This record gives sequence, C-alpha cells and structure tokens, in this order.
Amino acid sequence: MKKYSEILPLPLLSGSV
Repeated sequence: MKKYSEILPLPLLSGSV
C-alpha cells in the first residue's frame, strides 16, 4: 500500500478503500 501512497495522495487512497 505504501507504493500507492507515493503515487497518489492519502485522501484519494482513503476514499478508494
């Protein structure tokens, strides 16, 4: 998941999950 965090912002990742 760290990789994704580097590519996209945290808010976006949180919304995706």
